[in-house]
Amino acid sequence: MDKEKIADIVLSAHKFEGFNPVQLQAIKKGLFEGKNLVVSAPTASGKTLLCELAAINTLLNTDKKVVYTGPLKALASEHYETFKDLYSRKNIKVNLSIGDKDSAEPWLERADWIVSTYEKLDSLIRHRATWLHNVGLLVVDEIHTLDTDRGPTVEILITKLRKMNPKMQILALSATIPNSEEIAKWLEAEHVHSTWRPVKLSKGILMDAVIKFDNKEEVYVSGLKPEDESRSLIEDTLRKSKQAVIFRNSRRNAQSSAKKTALLTGRRITPEEKAKLDEMADKALNALDNPTSQCKMLADCIRNGSAFHTAGLVDKQRKIVEEGFKKGLIKIISATPTLAAGVNLPSARIIIPELRRYTKEGMVWIPVGEYLQMCGRAGRPQYDKDGEAICITSSTEQFDHIWKAYVEGEPEEVFSKLGMEPVLRTHILAAIATGFAMDIDGLKSFLGSTFYAKQFHSMNEIYYIMERILRDLESWGFIEQNKEALKPTRLGMRVSELYLDPSSAYDLINDLKKTEKEPRKELGDLFIYTSLNENAPWLRVSSKDESRIWEGAYETGKELYIDPVTAGFGDYKFLDKFKLSLMLRDWIHEKSEEYILENYNVAPGILRAHLLNIDWLIYAGEELSKLIELKESGTRAKELRIRVKYGINKELMPLIIIKGIGRVRARKLYDNGVRTPVGIRNMATEDLAKLLGKKTAEKIKQEVDV
Repeated sequence: MDKEKIADIVLSAHKFEGFNPVQLQAIKKGLFEGKNLVVSAPTASGKTLLCELAAINTLLNTDKKVVYTGPLKALASEHYETFKDLYSRKNIKVNLSIGDKDSAEPWLERADWIVSTYEKLDSLIRHRATWLHNVGLLVVDEIHTLDTDRGPTVEILITKLRKMNPKMQILALSATIPNSEEIAKWLEAEHVHSTWRPVKLSKGILMDAVIKFDNKEEVYVSGLKPEDESRSLIEDTLRKSKQAVIFRNSRRNAQSSAKKTALLTGRRITPEEKAKLDEMADKALNALDNPTSQCKMLADCIRNGSAFHTAGLVDKQRKIVEEGFKKGLIKIISATPTLAAGVNLPSARIIIPELRRYTKEGMVWIPVGEYLQMCGRAGRPQYDKDGEAICITSSTEQFDHIWKAYVEGEPEEVFSKLGMEPVLRTHILAAIATGFAMDIDGLKSFLGSTFYAKQFHSMNEIYYIMERILRDLESWGFIEQNKEALKPTRLGMRVSELYLDPSSAYDLINDLKKTEKEPRKELGDLFIYTSLNENAPWLRVSSKDESRIWEGAYETGKELYIDPVTAGFGDYKFLDKFKLSLMLRDWIHEKSEEYILENYNVAPGILRAHLLNIDWLIYAGEELSKLIELKESGTRAKELRIRVKYGINKELMPLIIIKGIGRVRARKLYDNGVRTPVGIRNMATEDLAKLLGKKTAEKIKQEVDV
């Protein structure tokens, strides 16, 4: 099919009349001819449409597959829904793969267009998914993440897929960065650089009732209250019937900001909007079995047209907030900066009250790239002529610094992070386990194809680290070396498939062996998993809590398989790891999410993230126990995994297997004498309904019969 017809399919799907300057430049540089492209352009400049053009071109003109990969599950899910809605009627099968890391997902063989995250795609390579040899187009979104801790995974998966598919087209999409041309040279790609965006961006600073902008006249903010300039800016936004996103530097500040904002937005919602907001608020309130104080706070904000968006919310609540904002019902969102890199929520105005955040080194200025990513959310193409990104300060000294470093500043260059030993260790084992490096020369050749090699030229330092890593992998029993030849052991292949740091896997295997014949210690079993590097960052122990957590460690020392005092001297993160173990122990003893929030300052969304991570690590322990024939350790892991997943005591395990029964219903049934599926089967539906409600009782009865 010729490129005019491809273009017509994509343009008509969006109801667009033509292409914008960024898209025209990419087309001119060989998008339809299968050339590799690195596109560096601002947020909302139409980069995703280039992905669609290249994808449809590949799918309709070759028998190859398309793979889109990005940094976040939320972003991948959003793109998946868009691609599926637009093109499924063209008989194009779009599939999403962001879940289980221990699966080759053979069903993807039937898909045309696979949407995934970096880590999931790398996992599919490690599991030798056969369809990966038939990829005609790889779209790498947010390729500037090469400079983050996710970067080495991006770098390695691109290197692997290029070796698997030498003729594969690569489309790498990036925010505007100074050295995007360097990435293009690595990928042997055409370079598309543009500063064009559909809505003009005006960056400014508010101080002393005046907003000074970089590209338009100063604006006086009427009614400015010096003690709360943010409030005045919000009132100004609402007077103009606009929406805004306020980026705060912590979860607590975002919540506080949303509560204050609700007092202002609540005055400006119509009765019709109020009814819809109340419905949304009820859903957000009841997103958990037992609402927490955070749920109540969010619901109260939503009722008044305000909301906060942080990692502390569970997925259901985040989606409610996002939909409410897109529909114009929620007027102001107070968010942490993760929103800027996540879902597509443009706003007329972006408000940034602070450009510093707290770290272990104290308060530090954020990177310019992060500031620009927040600014990129300003301006809605359908509604605004320009978008405003406004910082706030009351200090002349800070004003000058923000203006020079941020408003007029350039984002930082992107540098490869592949030279970090823990990261390199993981990827070297994976390269050997998947046959990309069968001897020393092959491994050197593989590493020589990375962005690191292109950027730093000399490989001497990385070769030195490589030799040390190979010695470790061999001593741990994960590889065998015979002169120059490199061969993975069965154990090494499984460690790679399980996506574990080999160092963590070695520690885990030793702990499982050590505890195989010891009496069970619940807290000790949890600590085995929480102490692994994959849990970093752990729960931070503040200075005021340090003595209390140490006291807990002394009191429960006999419940660990190690001496806490010795461990504390040898590991400065011991208390953080121990605190995470205590939280998980409370969770599996059925403490509520509100209890966890109050006692550990861990909100439900963050708790869910920890539970998912621990679930994966315990599963890895179960799998490794099978391989090295540790029956007792495997049994413990299997049981512990169920308890962590559902947050239950051991006695509820027979009930939790029934679909529709969670920790709250299981406890209610157990405490009323119903302790097995047989007990439910023998119970009259009417009696079950008294405990769980009529509809739930009928569903559970059907499930038990099945």
